[in-house]
Amino acid sequence: MKLELLANEILLNVFEFLQGVDLLRTFHRLNARFDNLLFIHFRSNYLNFKSVSKTDFDIVCQQHLPLIFDRIIALRLSENDETPQQTRCFFAYNITLGQFTHLQSLSLYYICDNVIMDIMMNTLCQMTSLIHLDIHICPFHFSYINNIWSLPRLVRFGILTILHQISWTNVPTIKSLSLQHLSIQADPDYDFSLERILKYTPHLRSFRTHLDRDYHSHKQLSYDALSIESLHLSSDYSHNTLQQLLKHVPNLTKLIVQTDGKYLDGHIWEKIMTDYLPKLKIFRLNMTFDKRAQIDAEQLVDEILDTFRTNFWINEHKWFVQCCWKLWRNENLFYLYTLPHTFSMSTLDDKWQFKSTNPQDISYVHPQSTCVLSFRCSDIRQLHVSLPLQDKLWPVISSFDRLSSISVQSFNDIFYMSQLQALIDKAPRLYSLAFSGKSSPDIAKLTSKSIRRLDLSDIETYFNKPACISLCHSSLGIQCEVLLIQTNDRQNIPYLVKKMKNLRALCVKCNDKATRCNLSSWLRQRLPLNCSISDEANFAPSVRVQLWIR
Repeated sequence: MKLELLANEILLNVFEFLQGVDLLRTFHRLNARFDNLLFIHFRSNYLNFKSVSKTDFDIVCQQHLPLIFDRIIALRLSENDETPQQTRCFFAYNITLGQFTHLQSLSLYYICDNVIMDIMMNTLCQMTSLIHLDIHICPFHFSYINNIWSLPRLVRFGILTILHQISWTNVPTIKSLSLQHLSIQADPDYDFSLERILKYTPHLRSFRTHLDRDYHSHKQLSYDALSIESLHLSSDYSHNTLQQLLKHVPNLTKLIVQTDGKYLDGHIWEKIMTDYLPKLKIFRLNMTFDKRAQIDAEQLVDEILDTFRTNFWINEHKWFVQCCWKLWRNENLFYLYTLPHTFSMSTLDDKWQFKSTNPQDISYVHPQSTCVLSFRCSDIRQLHVSLPLQDKLWPVISSFDRLSSISVQSFNDIFYMSQLQALIDKAPRLYSLAFSGKSSPDIAKLTSKSIRRLDLSDIETYFNKPACISLCHSSLGIQCEVLLIQTNDRQNIPYLVKKMKNLRALCVKCNDKATRCNLSSWLRQRLPLNCSISDEANFAPSVRVQLWIR
């Protein structure tokens, strides 16, 4: 059957599984019917430049975007290791955000140029249709805040960045009547006034932020925030700080809490919810803390878990928790979380011991204790693995259907490739594989149909010419699209670009004394003109450059 014979509804369903860039390159201007279908598709879908190749990006910006500026409603720009200097290339084509007249969603990731960020933030006043703004690891100045609060239709704003002690205590000064969902994830040094945010965001329904140990009483609310229905807090706060905040959000229906360094037992949580949160329906908890090695760790775990076994937890709400712990150097590390595990990152290490309050939990009994061990974490996207793992652990590790990234660490310079291959085989959607350790892994022994990104930059051994040759001829090397690596010879960089035919982005730390100060210039003389090359950054004793190749 020919593609053209399919009904429009079926074609639109097919489009949902394809990247916007690929759709434009394949179907735009093919005929009037497909142009109309693309218009319908982009009314509810992203034009996502997150992991695009340099060639596709150039073609879309030159040939397609000028014809469909007014049809794009969602745009994502990113300058991570996969698309370095993307916004510079974007604006080099004389494109401005103001040209996207119907843009409703804008996501900016890893923008590193302060001037470009200023230009984009000052253009916001023209983007009157914007509903959703997301800023992730970009330079951010407090003067941008009023620009954002001035957007007449903005409903959702999220920022994850390093604010360098920027104070929000005096901003915003403009009231937003549209903003309902706010997420401020920043380093612990940033300062804000929740009361001020609520004053100038009166319809705020959900709020995510970090509360540090300096979140004093003068920053607390003096009245009930009746509009807030959802809170997501990460903190190292005290019991009193938490209580003072939660007693002023009586309409809360969803609470997610992540703590580091402190723990509150089940009795304290139960009292907080009973006294202040009568409407709470969803509760997610993730607490990490440590204790000295001399204590009886299992006894402490039993005592903590018993506080989560009351009628309130087990029968009324059916909220179960699991606690895992291990001895690490001179401390016992503890990790307590609600079940099912809903946080995106986890660690696979058979040194952990586990216990749960769920009486029906089907779990693995650790061979050296009576503690419970379970890896039924279907939502995990990122996994840290310490090798080797005990053989008895493998039968209980289910498939990681949503896992996209594995970071492998070895403490004895052996990566146990057969174990790693077995783990890779359980992750059909695995995209990124990273290694850390003193010696290089034998990549040639690994296979995967899905892996396209290799991170070898945390291996202490520099890749020489034979190691680069071996990588280029390996199965993962042949299909690799994004590579992060260290080398001690600048000549290896053009070699990798030439031999790895599918490589579209390369991030290199080079410890070649001959090019310590002019590596970027040296590369520009030896690589194709359309290859985008960043200026070198000092990572003594190496320099780091990023290449967006093809």
